Amino acid sequence: MSAFILICIELKLIKLETLILNKISSIYFENLLKYLFILPYLSSLIINCEDEIQNKNKLYKQVFRLRPLKYCKLSLDDSNQPEQLPIAMKESSPIEYFILNSTHVLNDLNNLLSYIPHLKHLSIDSP
Repeated sequence: MSAFILICIELKLIKLETLILNKISSIYFENLLKYLFILPYLSSLIINCEDEIQNKNKLYKQVFRLRPLKYCKLSLDDSNQPEQLPIAMKESSPIEYFILNSTHVLNDLNNLLSYIPHLKHLSIDSP
């Protein structure tokens, strides 16, 4: 992604409230996340990654930093990641509805919940 992509997002998507990406490459999603913070109205994010996530902890932290986000649904394959998400110290997300379809999520559940203290609805599918 380049400055050109950033300019396109700023100019054309500034009012975007919902973003749904189905079967997106995890690398592309990780790169795109760096630019979503400039969308002041993005309140709903639905992502279905088609391949394995390389660094789920980095991805979670970037998603949790999206300030207007209230609804988030992530479908991720993180099957080869033994590293646990650290407990949130100062970070917190405004997410109220969180749906996660991911492998090994139960190992990280307590730490994951520390990032989303405003949670009203939680759904987890861990095959």
